[in-house]
Amino acid sequence: MKNQIINASKLIFLSLLVIILLGQRSYAYSHEAVSSKTQPLEKITRASTPQQIQTIIEEALMRGDHDLSLEPISKPLAQPLLLPIRQAPVVKLLQYNVPVRDDLVELTSFFISNAFAEQLGVLTMYSLLDGQQEGTAYLLEVFANPQALETFSREKQNSELNQEEQYQDLLNKPGVDLQLIPALVQERSFVQTDTTTPALMTLSVKEEKIEEFKQELTSFYAQEFTTNPALQAVYLLQSEQDPSQWFVVLTFTSEQDYINFKQSEAYSQFMQRQEANLNGELDLEVQAGLLMTRGLVDYNAQASSETHPASNQGTTPESKPSSVPASNAEATPQSN
Repeated sequence: MKNQIINASKLIFLSLLVIILLGQRSYAYSHEAVSSKTQPLEKITRASTPQQIQTIIEEALMRGDHDLSLEPISKPLAQPLLLPIRQAPVVKLLQYNVPVRDDLVELTSFFISNAFAEQLGVLTMYSLLDGQQEGTAYLLEVFANPQALETFSREKQNSELNQEEQYQDLLNKPGVDLQLIPALVQERSFVQTDTTTPALMTLSVKEEKIEEFKQELTSFYAQEFTTNPALQAVYLLQSEQDPSQWFVVLTFTSEQDYINFKQSEAYSQFMQRQEANLNGELDLEVQAGLLMTRGLVDYNAQASSETHPASNQGTTPESKPSSVPASNAEATPQSN
């Protein structure tokens, strides 16, 4: 079952990669060009098997079709961004609890895929399945600005899935809903494979050590991202409500690359230095559900504070993130 889920997620992401690559043609963002086709193309649906998805992709590539999408996408496809984004993104971390894991994977994969294809301001979305709790998943959401978050939230409420009773609680009542302040977000463009390995860590920092910890954490992971090509993405995130609570989300090319990182002398020495700064740490065992990123964010809060903010040519003008109420500190994701 796990391999089927991973394969399905990989193929879904591959289909959207096809959209992005082929969408760079002049009609990629043209409503008229999409709607003018007289023969509707075969669509990938939630019920499609991995084999069916692969066949649809291959046939579409052979025909040169560009309107390959996950049903029920009907809007013009978002034109791909090409320039790095150096302004602070809006970041959220949510925890969902659903009795049946297949329902959880299906739902998160479906609305993540649709949002990515249709909404330019959706930059990254991870569905991380808890390895200890069968019906639990953590969703990392990264948006270009508050307006992009508002658009995503509105479209999710209007989704046909929101009309299905078994999904309403999942869409509207996450167990945890945290607004996070990014200290460092760096991404490479990658395609999820069977070996792609995410990691999620939570850290509790002593209040008097927060600034010192922030600087050291940012410096360490910025250097690691520069020197370790197996590290595909880094998200260093501080709770907006409780600044002493930190979250680290990492993505590695393979599980072995993650193990090598955790066992490296550099990481060991870094964590030893942080013993005086931390009240505690927790590594949550997570598995990849669906990992999607445009691979464009290159934001370092330290660098931004030392220089004038760089102009972001790839998105709409920067807006100050709005304050979104977060859950209380006790709601921090935990594994049993």
